Amino acid sequence: MNPSSLMLAGALFVVAMSSRAAEGQAPWHSATARELHKVVRFEKPDAPDRPARVGDMIQGVERFTTGSSGSLAELEFDDKITVARLGSETQFSIDPVTQRIKLPKGLTVLSVHNGEIFCETCALSIAQKSTAIVESFDVATKRNAPLRCATKYILLEGHATVSTPDGKRHKTLKGGQMILQLEGDPNLGPIQDVDLKQVLKESRIITGFATQLASMPKIQEVVQQQQKELWQGVLQHTGFAVAGRGRDRYLEPPPNRVDWEAPYDPDVPAAAIIDRLPDPCPTCP
Repeated sequence: MNPSSLMLAGALFVVAMSSRAAEGQAPWHSATARELHKVVRFEKPDAPDRPARVGDMIQGVERFTTGSSGSLAELEFDDKITVARLGSETQFSIDPVTQRIKLPKGLTVLSVHNGEIFCETCALSIAQKSTAIVESFDVATKRNAPLRCATKYILLEGHATVSTPDGKRHKTLKGGQMILQLEGDPNLGPIQDVDLKQVLKESRIITGFATQLASMPKIQEVVQQQQKELWQGVLQHTGFAVAGRGRDRYLEPPPNRVDWEAPYDPDVPAAAIIDRLPDPCPTCP
């Protein structure tokens, strides 16, 4: 058996999902802010937007938006277990009819424990019973080409199903895997393994809050299994890293170039660390 590849994940994005109620009904119709950092706005159609406050609630027509780098928010859903963490420059709301999470732009971590949560982006429909990172962003696929919306999805533990928005294509991921999908692509992109140990070490959206994710013990189990498979040779590092937000991948810097070890934080734009990394891989999709 050929060993699998393991992508070094520098900057990745997390989405953690919570559980449904015991009766099987989804408690996703509202989420309340419980921790805020820097610039976070509360927006409502019939009122001027204002700075968000702890205790603010979104129930469908409202949304939370975050400001530039360092702006973070943690939201708690009705069941008091499920949480959503928002990175900078993020727009987050809940559809009042379908109770699906809407992420047209930005970075979020969702964490679920006893049920299933659904999230929609420009490129993916996600059904998740665990913890994951989701990012929506614009990217130019070719030089001088118009920007296209894309979604990066990293599952931290458990299982999840992703599909194209039209529902015609489906794939299942397990903890430690990711997928990158462009809006409008009829087929789903390849599933890749991600170094979760690196993600946990360097992602502020996971480590930058007062309360640890309730799913962290499950995430640590995935990390331990990955490290075991690396030692056994089942997994191997690819030599690529996902750096900053967006789709860029870069060659792994040599060990003696510590100045290239950028802060692989999903909340740090790639442009802010580009001068500390080698040239982009010419064969990256």
